[in-house]
Amino acid sequence: MESVAAQRELLFQTVRRVAGPLDRPYALLDFPDHSNPGDAAIWAGERTMLSSLYGAPPIYAADLGSFREVVLRRRLRDGTIFLHGGGNFGDLWGRFQAFRERVVAAFPGSRIVGLPQTVHFGTRDALDRARAAFDGHPDLALLVRDARSLQIVRDEFTGRSELCPDSAVALDPLPRPAPADRDIVRLVRTDQESLRNAADAQPDRPPTVDWTGDERVSLLRRDRRLRRLRSQAPGLEAVLEGPSRRLGDEAARWRLERGLRLLSRGRVVVTDRLHGHILASLLRIPHVLLDNSYGKNRRYYETWSAEDPLSRWADSAAEADDLARGLLASAASAGAAEGATS
Repeated sequence: MESVAAQRELLFQTVRRVAGPLDRPYALLDFPDHSNPGDAAIWAGERTMLSSLYGAPPIYAADLGSFREVVLRRRLRDGTIFLHGGGNFGDLWGRFQAFRERVVAAFPGSRIVGLPQTVHFGTRDALDRARAAFDGHPDLALLVRDARSLQIVRDEFTGRSELCPDSAVALDPLPRPAPADRDIVRLVRTDQESLRNAADAQPDRPPTVDWTGDERVSLLRRDRRLRRLRSQAPGLEAVLEGPSRRLGDEAARWRLERGLRLLSRGRVVVTDRLHGHILASLLRIPHVLLDNSYGKNRRYYETWSAEDPLSRWADSAAEADDLARGLLASAASAGAAEGATS
């Protein structure tokens, strides 16, 4: 339950411990080619952290569609493969787990590090498939971002595992991009992880918004076109990978900035998105967190955030409203006191 600054230091220390020699090349796989600012925040944090540790960008980066095993094998030599972290370790988002297992199986002679993830399996068959892939690898480290995930991987897998905060905390501190223009922003999931506990319609409740949004931006269109070309013309990979990596970093930063602007509109934030919570903490915005469909948010909150003075936990939308009003009142009182002493 360390401060965000302490979490950042722990993240760097943990990754440094499992990364292997830092004078060798490294790759970062599973670029989040979608509109979620939370995954963009993770990627931006991973790039910040790994560039700081290694003093250089990755020698290879790819999303699921543009990944070429033969290219990575040629460039990696004795380096380390890092797998993008987040909340898709398990069977809820199956194609990302399948990619992770494919890479682990294809590179038995390379060090592989799974960056911080939440672990959730709904079926035993999926867990057994993951165990068959991971337990056969001699140099695999799985970083997980909550105590329950750590228990699962240590009970079910034989390889190395460590508890570690989410990679987005590498971005601390984050400047607030704009002053607030409303009391409460309610950021609520609309996908399969929604528990529907934050979106209950009430006459006096501010409307909800999700942040998976408009991708009709020239930067993002160029990024998608370049990724599609990498997928369709593997012979051009040597030419395209570097520009694609740089453009992908720009796209992730744009998506992250969109999320930060949305959160910054509120004097207080209510959300059931984990990175709504993490980014609000980095922005120093008071906020209330509700759970997602399988307990991911509670697990992270109890592991890292329960003592954060800016965040509160709520079990229902009604409780979240009460807590948000309390945070607003506290912020108003603090502002009045500061004005009286200035």
